[in-house]
Amino acid sequence: MRKVIVALFCLLLAGAAPALADEAHHRQLAMELMELHHAQQMVEQAAEQLKGRLLSRFAELSATAPDPGAVKQGRDQAAALIEQEFAWDNLKADYVDMYVSFFTEEELQAILDFTKSPAGRKLQDVTPALLMKSQAIGQQHSKKVIPEVSKIIEGLTPDKKE
Repeated sequence: MRKVIVALFCLLLAGAAPALADEAHHRQLAMELMELHHAQQMVEQAAEQLKGRLLSRFAELSATAPDPGAVKQGRDQAAALIEQEFAWDNLKADYVDMYVSFFTEEELQAILDFTKSPAGRKLQDVTPALLMKSQAIGQQHSKKVIPEVSKIIEGLTPDKKE
């Protein structure tokens, strides 16, 4: 009986090995794609922006606080918490999980192949400019529509001349 259990266990392990290898390769492809798309740098930039916004509140506090030293200490603690939570080593596995959940191994390989192609490299090079121009287009159209929408809202708002 013991030999049968050991044999079954070995068969199970042998069957699981390719699945584990596939999962490791899938995750490796996701990491490679993230590296090509500079995910770490983008996440670090976003974290710095968040940190700046959150820590700006401490600057407001220090102007009126009775104990500016306590505010500085609180700011330093908050900065350390933000840096720790948003450190790439803490986030990387979550990002790999995200890519693996959205893309099959074959899709990741196809995306990698495209990203490494001349057209893929060009897309990656011009994407920041495309994003900036698209934001400018959106702002331009917003400037046209916001006053009109404001007029519509004003027309629906009862006068408050009580």
